[in-house]
Amino acid sequence: GTIAGIGLDSAEVGFPPELFRDVYAQAKEAGVHRTAHAGEEGGIEYLSGALDTLHVERIDHGVRLAEDTDLMNRVAREGKLLTLCPISNVKLQVVKAVSELPIRKFLDSGVQICFNSDDPAYFGGYLLDNFCAVEEAFGLSVEEWKGTAQAAVRGSWADDKRKEEILSLIDEYAAKYI
Repeated sequence: GTIAGIGLDSAEVGFPPELFRDVYAQAKEAGVHRTAHAGEEGGIEYLSGALDTLHVERIDHGVRLAEDTDLMNRVAREGKLLTLCPISNVKLQVVKAVSELPIRKFLDSGVQICFNSDDPAYFGGYLLDNFCAVEEAFGLSVEEWKGTAQAAVRGSWADDKRKEEILSLIDEYAAKYI
């Protein structure tokens, strides 16, 4: 098989993106997708470092992006996906409650987001639990939920053919049940 992508995870603080510049440059040169945990526990400089130094295509967590309007608008403009993990953000004390996450701000600003479970064995909260927590806190519209599903597919590392298949299934389901 082939390697689809690389990513940074775990603790951000003390491990800035710049430490991984060479590895990410090699990955980009080899056509390998790139993501990084950034802007969860680390400050906004970790987000800008992930974008500018590592040239990530996707940002894992990225909660602190809401603190910098210019950077948030850039992420929206460039169509970078934020893979948000609401329950783990609470468990890690990034926020006290899911309702404190800037989900509405991201949606209103056009930032592409999707919801994930992070490490359910460690943090608790499988994917459906995260969906329920977001719905309880924000009451997303059906169109917003559909948009997050589409964003997840577009931001995935599946090939274009597979993405189109899945996006078509989302459209079919929406047409039939919504």
